[in-house]
This record gives sequence, C-alpha cells and structure tokens, in this order.
Amino acid sequence: EQMDAPVIVLDSGGDTLKAGYAVPEKPPALVAPMAVHRAGAEGGDPFRPVQNRRVVDWDAACVQWRYAMYEQLGCIEGEEPRVLVTEPCFVPRADRETMAQVMFEDFNVAGLFVVESAVASIYAMGRVSGCVLDLGYDTIDVAPVLEGAVVTASCRRLPFGGHHLTSLLQSTLPGGTSYETARIVKEAQAKVVPSGMLGPMSGATWLEHTLPDGNNIRIGEKQCATIGEALFDPSYLRLQGTLGLADEVYMAVHSTHQDWRKQMLEYLILCGGSSVIEGLEPRLTEDLIKVAPSAHVPAVIKAPEYMPESVHAHSAWLGGSILAKTVFPQQHHMTRSEYHECGPSYCWRRQ
Repeated sequence: EQMDAPVIVLDSGGDTLKAGYAVPEKPPALVAPMAVHRAGAEGGDPFRPVQNRRVVDWDAACVQWRYAMYEQLGCIEGEEPRVLVTEPCFVPRADRETMAQVMFEDFNVAGLFVVESAVASIYAMGRVSGCVLDLGYDTIDVAPVLEGAVVTASCRRLPFGGHHLTSLLQSTLPGGTSYETARIVKEAQAKVVPSGMLGPMSGATWLEHTLPDGNNIRIGEKQCATIGEALFDPSYLRLQGTLGLADEVYMAVHSTHQDWRKQMLEYLILCGGSSVIEGLEPRLTEDLIKVAPSAHVPAVIKAPEYMPESVHAHSAWLGGSILAKTVFPQQHHMTRSEYHECGPSYCWRRQ
C-alpha cells in the first residue's frame, strides 16, 4: 500500500455528490449532481443511481465517482488514492461489501474506510454524541450517536425529503412552472412558522421572487410556510399516518437508554439541504419542549465558527475529511492487500 497516498472523501447523496481531497475545515472541491444521462433513455430527466439513500445502480454510480476522481480531482491511473466514503443509516450489509469490491477492483484504491454519515456529521459539529437529523433529498434520517457510534436500533427514517417539498411547491405554482424553478423558489422562500400559526395566516400576502434568468415569480407567504409545515405534518404531502419530524426525533431519542436521552435532546444536529429552511430550528425545539421531560432542554447545536458556511449542507463530507486525518495514519482502514487476501467482508473488521 502507498502509505503516503492522498485521501479522497466521497459523500454520495440522492441529489449531489460531494468529493474532494481531505482538507479539514475546507468545503469539498466538487459538488456535482448525483445523476447520469443514459444512452437511449426516454425523456430528458437524468437517472439517479442513489435512491432512498441506497445505490440502486452501481455502474451508474461508478460513472460519477470516476468523473469526480479522475476528471475533476486529477487522480492518475497507477497512483490511486486512499478513499473514505460515507454511508447512511439502514444500508444493508451487502452494500458495504459491494462498495469495497467496487473501490478495490474497479478503482484500485490504495485503502478504504467507510464511515456512517451521522458519525461524520457529528464530528463536523465538533461533537461525538448527540442526535443527528439529516434532511436529505428523498428521506430524512434521525440517528442518535453516542461516543462516535450510531445507536442503530434507535434510528428512524421519514419517507420524504427535499424532493417532496419541491414537488409540493411546484403543485401550487402556476401551470408550466418547472421543477427546477420550484426548487430555486423553495430554497429561497420556504419557511417554518410556530406551531398553530399556519392556519390563521392570510392567503393574501404575496412575495415577488426574482429568478436567475431575471424573471419574477409571485408566491404567497402562506404557500412558503406550508412547505415548512409539511416537515412536521406530512399529511400536506398526502402521507397519511406518517409522523412528522419532531415526533420522529422524540421517538428515536426515547428509544435509547434513559441515561442517554437528556444528552441526545440537548445536542441536536441539523444537516442536509433542507436543514437551513428559515424557522426550522425554533419550531423543532418548540415542539420537542412540549413532549420532553421538564429536566431536558432540547437545543440545536451551532457549528464551530471555524467551519465553512456550507457546513450544514456538507457536514458528512466535512466530518469525513476530519476523520480521514486520523483513521488512515492509525491504520484503521482496509488495505488493498487485506482486500485481496480476505475479500470484501473484511471491511467489517475495519470500522
């Protein structure tokens, strides 16, 4: 193995791929759509190889990773780097072994380390324990983390994410409004209002949003608030019987050992693209205070001042970059020789 080989961190989400050399406290060098155009495919929409946080097409995913590593980051055949990849909650055991197989056989990497996204995100926030709320493209994961290890039995998943919020907004905009336009408006105007305040809001208050092409689009203030409300009441997304964000967080924390619950509620970490929606943090803590024991004071942890502004959107990548400076020098990773001697299942010995 090349002991001095550089380390690349790959964080593959449903919407974007974050990739770059491990440089703590610096944002990823590449943030690109995690989508590919298939030859002969019908329609113009690109295919997403990561869906519901699982790789559903390894060949398509490899196209993106190869583009990132060789075309954008300058990897050279025969001088392959070591790689740290992030892995979300609920990934089947076979998927991690397939990742090892792909990295060693298709990319010939010098070494591999796989870290759970929640652990990486909590490191990015300067903590080792807390409850991570990852508001992703097509799901929201709630993962309690204790001393750098995910409490797997207590993890929860909500079956919706930023994509569903965008589609909800698109359905309320004038006919013909594109999904991309709805996404731009959502990211700029969506907000969360205090509990019980959406109903009394006037539907006559309008906002003008200027799009990148210079055109203006008119959107109601109540429309903007409805997008945020869907996080706490999924019935707006026509998901009947699905718990909202605050309820799922409380369920996750309450299922951990009673000695850990106070720490989990008082060290909440928001990450993912939808985590920056205006008003989300105060609404989440407001709703949790109503159900938490009086001795617990739910609070969202602020990112360290030295981290980049994009820390919430890129927390898993940033945390992976921090971890890379420890796990590889201390030989916690899987080497190329170990892979060829022991096979992909050996990756479980290296975590």
